[in-house]
Amino acid sequence: MRAAADVRGETGQQLQQSVRQASEPIELWLMRSAVLAALLGDDKANLATHRQAMRDALAEAFPGVEPWGETLSRW
Repeated sequence: MRAAADVRGETGQQLQQSVRQASEPIELWLMRSAVLAALLGDDKANLATHRQAMRDALAEAFPGVEPWGETLSRW
């Protein structure tokens, strides 16, 4: 995911590896808070843009899958 790629350093590398290894949409959904938290320290990061991009990417990668019991469009 693009947001994980924007996280610098070792944390960014670990997040990117976790994203690549995810096989279920819920795994990516659960990682979103860690990715956004890592971006908090970056003044250049636009968290709202990253948040929406993550939602859009999940909806595109896993159409019709709602692992958290809600539709993706609500988030």
